[in-house]
Amino acid sequence: MRLFYKLFISYFSLSLFLLLSGYIFNELYQRALQRSSGEIMALLAAELAEMLDNDFRNDVLVIEEYIYDRTLTKGLSESNKKFERLENVDAFINAEDAKWRSVPVGVVTPFMKTLMQNDISKEIREKIDYFNKKDCCPYAEVFVTNRYGAPLAMSGKLSDYRQDDEEWWQVARDTGNYISDVDFDDSSGVYSIQVAVRIDDEAGGFQGVMKVVMDIKHLVHSIAESKPLKYNDRMQYKLLTRDGRMLFSNEQHEFLEDVSTQEFFSHIGNADGYFVADWDRTTEGLEVFSYSHLRDYNKIKGLGWIVVLESPVNVMFGLAAQMKRLFLLFMAAGAVISAAISYLLSRSLSNPAVRLRLAASRLGDGDYNARAEVRSTDEFGALAMTFNTMAEKLERAILSKENELREREKMQGLLEHQANYDTLTGLPNRNLFIRRLVRAIEQKKHDRDYNFAVLFMDLDRFKIINDSLGHSIGDQLLIEVGKRLNTCIRPDDIAARLGGDEFAIFANNIKNARDVLFMVERIQLALAAEFDLIGHKVFCTVSFGVTLSESGYSIAEELIRDSDTAMYRAKTRGGCGCEMFDSEMHTLVKKRLQLETDLRSAINNEELLVNYQPIVSLKTLEATGTEALIRWKHKTLGYIPPAVFIPIAEETGLIQHIGEWILEKACTQNKAWHDKGHRHLHINVNFSIRQFQNYDQVEIVRRVLRDSGMPAQFLTIEITESVIKDAKSIEVLKRIHALGAQNAIDDFGTGYSSLSILTRLSINSLKIDKSFIQNLGGDPNAAAIIKAIIAMAHSLNLIVVAEGVETEEQLEFLRLNRCDEIQGYFVCRPTDEKGLTEFLEKGWTPPSGLRK
Repeated sequence: MRLFYKLFISYFSLSLFLLLSGYIFNELYQRALQRSSGEIMALLAAELAEMLDNDFRNDVLVIEEYIYDRTLTKGLSESNKKFERLENVDAFINAEDAKWRSVPVGVVTPFMKTLMQNDISKEIREKIDYFNKKDCCPYAEVFVTNRYGAPLAMSGKLSDYRQDDEEWWQVARDTGNYISDVDFDDSSGVYSIQVAVRIDDEAGGFQGVMKVVMDIKHLVHSIAESKPLKYNDRMQYKLLTRDGRMLFSNEQHEFLEDVSTQEFFSHIGNADGYFVADWDRTTEGLEVFSYSHLRDYNKIKGLGWIVVLESPVNVMFGLAAQMKRLFLLFMAAGAVISAAISYLLSRSLSNPAVRLRLAASRLGDGDYNARAEVRSTDEFGALAMTFNTMAEKLERAILSKENELREREKMQGLLEHQANYDTLTGLPNRNLFIRRLVRAIEQKKHDRDYNFAVLFMDLDRFKIINDSLGHSIGDQLLIEVGKRLNTCIRPDDIAARLGGDEFAIFANNIKNARDVLFMVERIQLALAAEFDLIGHKVFCTVSFGVTLSESGYSIAEELIRDSDTAMYRAKTRGGCGCEMFDSEMHTLVKKRLQLETDLRSAINNEELLVNYQPIVSLKTLEATGTEALIRWKHKTLGYIPPAVFIPIAEETGLIQHIGEWILEKACTQNKAWHDKGHRHLHINVNFSIRQFQNYDQVEIVRRVLRDSGMPAQFLTIEITESVIKDAKSIEVLKRIHALGAQNAIDDFGTGYSSLSILTRLSINSLKIDKSFIQNLGGDPNAAAIIKAIIAMAHSLNLIVVAEGVETEEQLEFLRLNRCDEIQGYFVCRPTDEKGLTEFLEKGWTPPSGLRK
């Protein structure tokens, strides 16, 4: 009995020991499976988060690249300059905003349509279409504002004209960029993020803000298409915000739900990982939650999203759960059989999980060629196949992104080259040239012994080459000039094309002005050689303007401006020369610029006046006409001669506005004199050659005559001999004459007039230049020239008017030589309309000898 009991007790003890050992081993085995499944799911969640993070970063990268687009920066610069000229920007923007907001929702005004259809908006839409077709950078709307918050371009309709009071605008201006959190539009079912980027010029100055409304539905689509365990139809996928808002879930009842109060959300911290929950053991058993965070972008909060994967353990590892029950049954039958079965099962179940875990670890470390070995068709085999499928898709996606990044880098390099180099000559353009000057100015601040120079170069008579040989020959000449320039400069120097036929050379590290003059001479000699342009032999000379760094410049544009000023002086001295910029030039340029500014507002300030000087017939001794003469009474400088401000008006284009104004004043006043009984009186108005470049000048004359009511035959247009040499001006002159107006050549004899052209033109009179009249008695040639002009004019049936008559001797000479009419101080000085009215009423009192 004792042996029986000993054997029984030993067997029973051994059985209990083996049963307990098996139970403990089974529990450890289950926990190992849970840990393996949790780590695998955590890796899958991290890969999904990284994929979403890369997609979003690439989307934002395209936005940041586009702010350097030349069309965009140029449009912003022009818009900001326009607003700088406004007297009260806020008042202007508020007024425009009131108009904007008064329009009903959905209605597009012509002004909004203009903003949507300008060059920048068209280019924005082209880029949106381009990138959307490539299934990346899905921009829903794009808007661009200038530095004042006013829209410059947009792909859709904004709700307000003023944008500088918006949070996104202010944050982007102050910090460089702005990224909002995800927003969901219930009506359209679209997820979107607002991204705003500050736009600066080359010097770092604030120019404006670009705002992009990004449709992130492709990010949600990426999650839906990247399900890691397709065989598991009970796997749940969630995309959450950091505060627990549900952005996306494959469970429709959880869509847009707030999960911040749910128990599983309390386990999710700021780190990536997983946890196993057992709060729903009655229905589902243990639950595995894995999660990974999308990090913030560029230190901007709002993108801390969380990717969550959720699955019951018994679904992921159903075979392992069943094995636990079988294992306990086998142990009840016998400890040896249980131990053997548990050993075999542990080997069969743990090895696939370990291999899958090792493959997932390799994939997490960046080995995208990692694959899990498939040895069965059970759950582990299905899991391995699903893992391999996901790894292959991930590898293809990464390869696609790498190819896309390479293409983007290639495109970025092309854009950078186009932004910094001239497309025609291949030389650096203005942008690159200015950046080099900025670096040189900074170096000069820290090294006083360092000196450099800027040479501004312009081709002489380039317009003649373009007009005579064509623009293709002109472009070829510019290309060849660029090649020769590169052979004349040192390795550290830069030759750039600024536009048209203007070039600039940066001379680095020079010792004195003599070095610069040697460079100028070397370039002039190189360009003086013959150019063979597609069979055309062309010779070229250039004019230079030079500015030295010794003057203490702090702004690159000022160096270019002063060099241009010096070059202009070289041009005025005949070209093919070189001028060094000095303080006197700067003073003259500032004075001329101030005059140009004052001239633009002279009409509105009533500073421009019209004086009238009568023209008297030597036959009847009565006034037959009067010449309208413009005068400028500056509010601080007093009277400014027309010889000073008229060239400025011609160069700036203001002559069109001024000429139209004086024509209206003169015709209206002459009609008033007609109404007072002086119906024979002509009014002479001077026209600039710049006015004849405008075909609308005929319609302007027609309108003024109609509005004033003065008959066309009493209007005489005075032109200079330079007009006769311009074909377009001759055509406009003939069309004005067809209206009934008279034409006269002013200052005749000082220019070059072809007699054959005079016979073909509709000219009614010649006005002898006053320089010939004033030289009478002192220069015998003057008398001969006057006689020849009078004889020639009479032979062509033209009336001869002598200007500048100041003495009785001059008057007598002209009368004896049958001059028709005279004008000058001897008759009457220029006066206002009141003074001339008195002259017309009293009449002219000639010398007694003339009356006889």
